[in-house]
Amino acid sequence: MTTSPTKPIRAFIAVRPNAAAQAELVRVQHELKKVLTNFGLRIKWTDPETFHITLLFIGDTSLDSITNILESMKVVGRVTSPGVCELLKLGFFEKSGAIWVGIDAPPELLELQKELAVALEMEPGRFHAHFTLGRVKSGRANQKFFQTLEKAAFEPVSFGIDSIELVQSELLPEGACHTVLGSAPLSR
Repeated sequence: MTTSPTKPIRAFIAVRPNAAAQAELVRVQHELKKVLTNFGLRIKWTDPETFHITLLFIGDTSLDSITNILESMKVVGRVTSPGVCELLKLGFFEKSGAIWVGIDAPPELLELQKELAVALEMEPGRFHAHFTLGRVKSGRANQKFFQTLEKAAFEPVSFGIDSIELVQSELLPEGACHTVLGSAPLSR
């Protein structure tokens, strides 16, 4: 970690996929890399080790606040039930250029996101549960691009949500570097 004590860190709270969901996300990403190479787009593909669902983006925060954030996560974890998600569909956010796999978000995940926001005295914001596979950095997505995403097949793999992680995200020229600062189990 290259953070100095006075410099704020960029952080978020996330859920990670299990091994089966991770493998399917990697397979879909690999297939998309092959079929999207001739579309005239420059795509920055997400490192599979960093696949996650962002529950709550905290943004810049001090190192001093990390202990309080982790404690709030543990408190919320003790009163929030684990849930089961399923990979659902591919999509594209035009504004950010994100190519994503959405999930069928169970009520427990939505409750968890809201409870974390309340515990940290934040606005929960819009929540669209997804894993980002890559981002279009240049070029325009056309009808053929959208048809390709629509036709891409993947297995509807289920995965449990039984813990949450506090992650530091350092934005580097070669991409984001993620460091897990702590985690909390869901135990109700």
